Amino acid sequence: MEDHPLPTHLVHADGPHQHHLDNGAFGGPDRKTLYITGALSGDILMARMPVPGKLMYGLQ
Repeated sequence: MEDHPLPTHLVHADGPHQHHLDNGAFGGPDRKTLYITGALSGDILMARMPVPGKLMYGLQ
């Protein structure tokens, strides 16, 4: 992992109840799907990313 990782993408959710995004996790067979929960609504949002997310520590 990089010493000072910087953000590469900004995810913006449209909608009246999506002001507070909570947790994010990568999934899918290629780990390029980012799942994000809405803190107030409980919705599960999905965004496709151009690069895969890292595996969780312990699953590597």
